[in-house]
Amino acid sequence: MSITGICQHSLAAVKAEPSHQSELVTQLLFGECYEVISADLGGDWLRVRTAFEGYEGWVHTQQHAPYPAREYKFLTTHTPTFVADPVACLRSGDRCFPVVAGSILPFYDAGKAKVGDQTFYYAGQVQRAEAPGTWDVLSQTALSYLKAPYLWGGRSHFGIDCSGFTQQIFRRCGYTLPRDAWQQTACGTLVETCALAQPGDLAFFHNDAGRVTHVGVVWTEGMILHAHGEVRFDRLEETGLYHLERRRVTHKLNSVKRILRV
Repeated sequence: MSITGICQHSLAAVKAEPSHQSELVTQLLFGECYEVISADLGGDWLRVRTAFEGYEGWVHTQQHAPYPAREYKFLTTHTPTFVADPVACLRSGDRCFPVVAGSILPFYDAGKAKVGDQTFYYAGQVQRAEAPGTWDVLSQTALSYLKAPYLWGGRSHFGIDCSGFTQQIFRRCGYTLPRDAWQQTACGTLVETCALAQPGDLAFFHNDAGRVTHVGVVWTEGMILHAHGEVRFDRLEETGLYHLERRRVTHKLNSVKRILRV
């Protein structure tokens, strides 16, 4: 029988290897579920698979919270309610701790969320994608991350990487994207040329070896919003991404994919 868990921290680090010194590959946000695959020999680390996108990595046992299979199944098969504020506060008894945008409020109803027998009180804004979101909703969500610092493996306003940014904003609007940029290229419909790109499309960029290593959201007036140093605007051209401060093309265009269905 598989072991299932839920993140009960503001953020939980997911590592490439079972070590604090290992690369950060992604983060779990409060309320996100996962399945435990295995444990390391020392018993301090658990290899987990995230419920949302099936991404795997190592989480320290001190950040693991077991979660009953019945509740796990419900949360992973129903539309989640997301924290919409960049950072907000959850209260439980005399405990108050921060949660970031994109965190899930399990069994949310009228300002209350529940994890097991514990009730959390939340007074901030929420976002719930009952149907696939429009460009207007996506753009408003994306703009809330503007100037957020870049962090490899990050998924919050306190640090986010390029594919974490695109995954987060589309997820909050009702679309499922994988975690990494190269995986996201398999999603959506191919746009034949850059000239045909529309706001909300995803533009992918490759390195000299031809591997997709970067992604951003096509914006209006020939611009692109992406996480590179920070979440910022630059210009999208036929040859690639033109960095407005460096005044040169810094990323070679690979492809453009259409994700929005409305």
